Amino acid sequence: MSMILSEHSSELAPSKPQRGTISKWFWRATIVTGLATVTIGLAHTPFGRPLLGYLGMVPGCPMSLESADPIKVEAFRLQQLQAHAGKAPAAAHPGLGFELGKATRKDVQAWVKNEHANCKETRRGSVIKCNGTTLSSDRVSSPGIEDVHFQFNASDRLVAVDLFRKGNCGAQALAHLAQLEKDLKLRVGPATSRDGVANAEYLDAAQLHRVGVEFRYSDYLARLSAMNFGERGVRVRESYQFSGS
Repeated sequence: MSMILSEHSSELAPSKPQRGTISKWFWRATIVTGLATVTIGLAHTPFGRPLLGYLGMVPGCPMSLESADPIKVEAFRLQQLQAHAGKAPAAAHPGLGFELGKATRKDVQAWVKNEHANCKETRRGSVIKCNGTTLSSDRVSSPGIEDVHFQFNASDRLVAVDLFRKGNCGAQALAHLAQLEKDLKLRVGPATSRDGVANAEYLDAAQLHRVGVEFRYSDYLARLSAMNFGERGVRVRESYQFSGS
């Protein structure tokens, strides 16, 4: 998210800045910056997923569509993905051990049963949400999963997986991201963009410091990130979406 503040003052430019004017613009800039920071922070929490739905950044949709027709919700998701699509197709479409577009609801239900996960269906059955999950098949060094969101299309095919991993230190989060990127590069193709400073000291230094990597293809979008949540630690976010047929 970026925000530009501009002030056109070529016609009326006092020779000396007035103290009241400086104060006014200082507080306006402070408020705008604060709101932007809060929005970014909220958008990277489970509660902020509906907000990110408006931006086309996560699977799902705005909260107002919670009880909407699942077919319309899926159309909304695909519409948002089109705005972020890459040019080349992905070699594969992985997401938390599943192959998006091929895995079915039964596959996810088998996973839920095997992991003894605390899950429930929502959005008229088009989504399965799980909380407090710990994957027995996951790498021992990986941060544990805090919550995961599985989304299905009208044919009960898994089309999106979105999850948060529990807070920990920056070093562990970056190690996990590096392994994820390596795995996706082998299966999907190279990463298409990255942001932030991939350094543990940077992540641990201050709240809202963030590192991310993205795999943007014509039929697949994966976003991986680690963000400092203060007392909650550095949490890892993984979002995988499929938009093929």
